Parts: sequence; C-alpha cells; structure tokens
Amino acid sequence: MREQQLQSILRHMPAGIATLLGPELRYGFVNEAMQALLGGDTPEGQPLANHLGVLAADLLEVMQQVYKSGRPYVAKAYALPLLDAAGARPRLATLT
Repeated sequence: MREQQLQSILRHMPAGIATLLGPELRYGFVNEAMQALLGGDTPEGQPLANHLGVLAADLLEVMQQVYKSGRPYVAKAYALPLLDAAGARPRLATLT
C-alpha cells in the first residue's frame, strides 16, 4: 500500500518527475506534469533521446556519464529544448 500511495503522490505533483532506466536512458516512471511537458505523450519505455531537440545532445551526454559513473551532475538551471510526440513543435523547458 505504501508504494501505491507514493506513486499516487508523485504522479500528481505539479513538478515534472521521471525516472530513466538502463544505458539507453529509457523512461520508467513519468508523472502527469512531465507528460504535459513532453507534449501529452506517455513516453514509458521510450529513450530520452526521442524527446530531446538537437540542441540537447550535450544533456544526453551528461546523463549517460551520470549513469556510467554513478556520480550526480549538479547545475543551477538548464534550458532544455523538447519535442512533442510527433517530433515537431520544439518547446523550451528550464530544469533546475
């Protein structure tokens, strides 16, 4: 029951939350706010790279380094171009 409560709380939080799994950085858990940020699509199982604009290639590299090393990457803010489910309409999100 506790896991279900935690999932429910995280799913409805106003901040975008997602987990990335494996060396391909595939989406695991994605809450409603993150789904909205990604254009309303449900990306579970899809690679992070499918949702990043060309300008975010450096972020993908950073995320892969974090996965390989196990050490966090700390930034105060990061401008992130995102693509919608169809791979069009780039939008800009700021991660902090």
